[in-house]
Amino acid sequence: STTPSPSRASSFSTATSAQMFDEGQMGKVRQTFLRALPDELAVVHGEYLAIIRRYDDGWCVVGREARGGRPVDVEFGAVPGWVFSRPEEGVRPMRPVRNASLNVRVSLEAPGGPSFTWTNT
Repeated sequence: STTPSPSRASSFSTATSAQMFDEGQMGKVRQTFLRALPDELAVVHGEYLAIIRRYDDGWCVVGREARGGRPVDVEFGAVPGWVFSRPEEGVRPMRPVRNASLNVRVSLEAPGGPSFTWTNT
């Protein structure tokens, strides 16, 4: 069982964060995204994120090891799916309207490790 970090609603601590995500779930960020809502995750070009779930509205729930935190901290949040696409010259990505990716609950279990739930309700 894990508890939310008091400083960031989308952070969780787990003793086995490195085992939470397998390589098949990983996606490389190709476009930077700055969050606008508390349940979103700011991401930068070149980092790798675990894609937990994709939604019909163009958003994904993702996870990563927390920046600047302890090596056992994991962050979760929503990002637009276009962060994983190569940028097109002269095209500025639009922020998709969120509907299916709101009020969701995501549960994860690491094999032989902790399980926890992330929600943005």
